[in-house]
Amino acid sequence: MALSESMFKEFALTAPNIGVSVLCPGLINTSIMSSARNRQNDYMEKGSFGEMALRFRANLTAGLAAGWPPSVVAETVFEGIRDSKFYLIPAQNKDGIKLRMEDIVAERNPSPRVV
Repeated sequence: MALSESMFKEFALTAPNIGVSVLCPGLINTSIMSSARNRQNDYMEKGSFGEMALRFRANLTAGLAAGWPPSVVAETVFEGIRDSKFYLIPAQNKDGIKLRMEDIVAERNPSPRVV
């Protein structure tokens, strides 16, 4: 984020015809959790995973399945670029981002998020 903000400011002064945007999409309904299918055998995951890792994987897989369709995220990106927007944030992510920013400003530990 900081690098993109710096680029945005620098280009505004030196190359105003170049835009910079940051996408904060949240969970997107993709098959990234099954990406191992594309690996060569030499790079396949070996061994077993602990209970916590398996729960994390199951929760992330479920979250992704309930996420936004890639086409919706792509439209957000195209509209944002057309409108010269820097922050591209789908509406469903704004409450979580607001809570995180409030935690940072208040210098408190991260609040639990209800999904």
